[in-house]
Amino acid sequence: MLTTNLRLDAEMHRWLVEVFWYLEYRADFIDPDMFRIEVEKVRAFQQLFRATMEEAAEAADTPEEVEVTRDDLWWLDYYVMAAREYSARSTETGLLNVDDEDLQYLQQWLSQARDRLRPH
Repeated sequence: MLTTNLRLDAEMHRWLVEVFWYLEYRADFIDPDMFRIEVEKVRAFQQLFRATMEEAAEAADTPEEVEVTRDDLWWLDYYVMAAREYSARSTETGLLNVDDEDLQYLQQWLSQARDRLRPH
């Protein structure tokens, strides 16, 4: 299985922490016909990225690189898209502490990482 290392800076890590938190706690409110949020998968990503809210408070614990598969990248992009879509709703205003521009950047970054894993 092809893997790649994602290089993270502290800000990108914070965005992912926020996205994972949002999805974990708002999964029941997200229409499953639009986005299928598997909370256990979100929690697995939290562990992989050491991205719980408690760990995020410890800046020294932020990983500089995380090894992921192409499938992981697809799910990460999908989850960022779900968080971006739902957090833009008027009933969700202020629940996700990442702005739309940063979420868009995160999606582009994940897409570029996925492109690096494409067979040539």
